[in-house]
Amino acid sequence: MAVSSPRALVWHRTDFRLHDNGAVRAAAEAADGAVVGVVVLPADPRAVPRDCRTGSGAVKASRRRADRVRAFATPPGVGRCSPRRLGHTLQALEGLRDDWDAAGSALFVMQGEPGACVSALAEALGVRAVHTAPCLAFDECVENAEVARALEGVDVSLVVHDETTLIAPDDLPFSIDDLPDVFSTYRRQVERSCRVP
Repeated sequence: MAVSSPRALVWHRTDFRLHDNGAVRAAAEAADGAVVGVVVLPADPRAVPRDCRTGSGAVKASRRRADRVRAFATPPGVGRCSPRRLGHTLQALEGLRDDWDAAGSALFVMQGEPGACVSALAEALGVRAVHTAPCLAFDECVENAEVARALEGVDVSLVVHDETTLIAPDDLPFSIDDLPDVFSTYRRQVERSCRVP
């Protein structure tokens, strides 16, 4: 990976690692290794997001409804994470920065709204694509939509790589509607038909 003239940007959400990271691998392959990373911290450091690997479904809410939900999601004066969680996040960021340095590239850490930060950095670096992993919780889906809109404004695409499941839904030997009721039945069908990437 090279930082001198990056052609792709990896937006880290809760996946603070380079090893075994689908978004990093795809970005490096698509951009011939010319990749840099970015992490966007909330403007209020107490508002570091909860783990976004919970929840489900796509967000189909209007911006007004999303703003209303967000306004009531965290009571005033109450942070979304404890000081210990914030400390752990900052330590993880230092490790991630070291990993990017060791790979011969760089990690940008920004603070503010992800849509504004990611699109501004992508435009400043002249990248054509931003790669990330999906976060399926409500706030994070709204955030994805906002970042995608902001990137469209600077002619950059948002590429989302599903790495939140061991087996992608499209690789299952049955439809989600036909999901077996018993785990053993599920396991046997998956073991016969699926390969873990």
